[in-house]
Amino acid sequence: YDPNPKVVWKPQAGSQVAYLTCPLFEVLYGGTRGPGKTDAMLMDFAQHIGRGYGAEWRGIIFRRTFPELADIIVKTKKWFPQIWPNAKYNHTNHQWEWPTGETLLFRPFTRDEDYWSFHGQAFTFIGWEELCTWPTLGGYKRMMSCCRSTFEGIPLKY
Repeated sequence: YDPNPKVVWKPQAGSQVAYLTCPLFEVLYGGTRGPGKTDAMLMDFAQHIGRGYGAEWRGIIFRRTFPELADIIVKTKKWFPQIWPNAKYNHTNHQWEWPTGETLLFRPFTRDEDYWSFHGQAFTFIGWEELCTWPTLGGYKRMMSCCRSTFEGIPLKY
């Protein structure tokens, strides 16, 4: 027991706490630059690691292009190893893998038709970084069909 555990990340009071505790399936976290929307999205996925869902806790985060995902990946490389020393980032597959089975993928989603690359797959967490940069919501709406699981009681987050 460590009476003074190291705090790697803590949500800011207000919008981050509200987002992280929201029980709804679909949540839009918007606002100006700087309040920590990306950080909160990463930690929203992270808060369910080690809860007994194992490989059923499978997330994916989208941006329009792969280079736009770089800053998000850098953040995960800063925090995740401090919280889960045994978690590994797979550079080939662009995903985090935990010994308990959870995975978090980073993928580009350039146009609505990119949905077909994910059709039939199941994710319990789907995050869209900078949703306002997509010209239409077609892919966003189609991907909702992939946010599913047969694991009873697992949260679904979009």
